Amino acid sequence: MMFSKVLASRPAVRSTVRISATPIATAVAMALLSMGAQAQATTGAPAAAGSQPTTVVVTGYRYAIEKSLDQKRDANSIVEVVTAEDVGKFPDKNVADARQRVPGVVVTRSGGEGKNVSVRGLSSELSLTQLNGNYIPTAESNGDPTRSFNYTLMPSNMLGSAELYKTPEARLDEGGIGGTVILRTRRPLDVESGSGFVNMEGTWADTTKKTDPQISGQYAWHDKSNRFGVLVGFTQQKRTVRTMSATTENWQWYGDDYDAHPATDVNGKPSDLTSYWWGESGFHDQNGKYYTNFMMPTSVNFNVREEERERKGGQVTLQFKPLRNLNMTANYFRFDLKQNSQTNTLKVPEWNLARYNGDGNWPGGRLLVGLTFDPSGTIVTGANYSMHPGKAYYCSEAQAAANGQ
Repeated sequence: MMFSKVLASRPAVRSTVRISATPIATAVAMALLSMGAQAQATTGAPAAAGSQPTTVVVTGYRYAIEKSLDQKRDANSIVEVVTAEDVGKFPDKNVADARQRVPGVVVTRSGGEGKNVSVRGLSSELSLTQLNGNYIPTAESNGDPTRSFNYTLMPSNMLGSAELYKTPEARLDEGGIGGTVILRTRRPLDVESGSGFVNMEGTWADTTKKTDPQISGQYAWHDKSNRFGVLVGFTQQKRTVRTMSATTENWQWYGDDYDAHPATDVNGKPSDLTSYWWGESGFHDQNGKYYTNFMMPTSVNFNVREEERERKGGQVTLQFKPLRNLNMTANYFRFDLKQNSQTNTLKVPEWNLARYNGDGNWPGGRLLVGLTFDPSGTIVTGANYSMHPGKAYYCSEAQAAANGQ
């Protein structure tokens, strides 16, 4: 009784709790509530009958890389594969340039285009090239047959892939000591019916100041049962190439005494050079400086080559697949390359030097101002010529004798 009275006599205590909500907290709470409601609705609703999973088809550049990696992964040998991104979209305009993208391949060029392919440092003659598994011989511009394939003939927009086998297989034809390159074209049953492309381009070069056209196209069709198909393609390209180069001929050693000072290399060691100038002496420039014990070529050539190329190609492919394991294909290809070239050469024999009296090496007959050498001082890298104002120059023994020389 006393205890209840005490409790009753105590004053009532009221407590208030305040909760403040920020905008971010409110947004999070609403999102959680909506997710919970969605989960309950999904759990309660039965799954739609016959629903199919979503299929994602990857195309373009990523698809080409994945397909190349799959072929390389599934191969039983060391193989490199370059796959076209899409129909008519090979990585390069030239097949040899595309092959140079993989390791171990070196390309020789002609007029800026890849011409021959060498694998693992061996000659291009030791590499075998096939088109859809068939050997394709070619000839050089001079008509001589060669075992190496000329890749300037092959338009890349008609190819689907290019495979390089660095190691032999029993199913591959023999002959590819360095490697075997198999070029594969597209087939009508492998592409969508009614698909194709038409491509028109123009190429402008700052060396020729010309615009060269290029047109190509391809069309494929097959029946609904995917048993019979036809593919046709064509290409025509014109290109003007201008190449400038400088070359040298017949390096010789110049010295006063070949026994005491034989030919040496840049390290001062005996050289394998066996060509010595028959005069066995050095020579002066017009300032009186004497040069000896060095090597230089007997001729310097400056060349300008202009070349017009026209490449034409056609393709017809018929494919018939009556059974799952029976596939018959007939291919017709024709590729032509015509080229006309003209080379203009400026040839400077003996560097136009006066090396002895009969050659014009009189004090009044020298136009040479000086030679430049490499750091070792044994190889001539350049020559300077000039005519000094007020100085008399002569070019014959009669003129030299008339001037007392």
